[in-house]
Amino acid sequence: MPSQKETLIHQLRDVQLSCLARLKTFQNNQLINDQAATDAKQQIEDLEVDLHSALLWADELSYDEHQLLQAIVALKLAPEGTPDAFLEHFSKLQQLIRDMILTPLQERAAQAAPSQWNQKMLDELLKIRRALRETKNALIAADQDPTADPEFLEQEAAFTAFLAVYRKHLRENTVQADENAIKTMELMIGLIKAATDVPKLKASYQMLNDYVESQIPVTEEKDA
Repeated sequence: MPSQKETLIHQLRDVQLSCLARLKTFQNNQLINDQAATDAKQQIEDLEVDLHSALLWADELSYDEHQLLQAIVALKLAPEGTPDAFLEHFSKLQQLIRDMILTPLQERAAQAAPSQWNQKMLDELLKIRRALRETKNALIAADQDPTADPEFLEQEAAFTAFLAVYRKHLRENTVQADENAIKTMELMIGLIKAATDVPKLKASYQMLNDYVESQIPVTEEKDA
């Protein structure tokens, strides 16, 4: 019989997959514009980062299962032809997960907080995600859609995977960032922001992926 934690992970992965499928249907039926679809896809993919939270896997869970299931059901029952209602329910569910599950776990783990440098790196990783999103959106607005390039999509997926594992190690202090690593990441952020076309963004993304991967210990988790 699956544990409460395994059941939760399964439920949330199912939510993520069904949401991506629903978003694709909205796009195919031209019920949502490209910019809104891009933002929604990023929000849905952010759930994957939450699912990789070291705290979610490392600690025991205590949450209102009925309230969570109620939010999941409300999302699944959102009208098929109204993207706004669907996105509103997804945002509520995502916030509920963070408020009811992740935040309490973070508070309980305060005694085992990341080192000062690791916390700084976690902050830089948030900044680079923002820089990536803003640069991608700027290129889309300039009729240079990087998501039309399969290589870019592969880079984006790889970064999401690397990011989840790297953040886990930083939070658990199983890797140690330092001043040089922080400065390198700051340069990476500037590099991403300076990308004025898709080839430059792809080149920057590859450098970022190579660097983040190099910071992850060689383990079965990384090689999986």
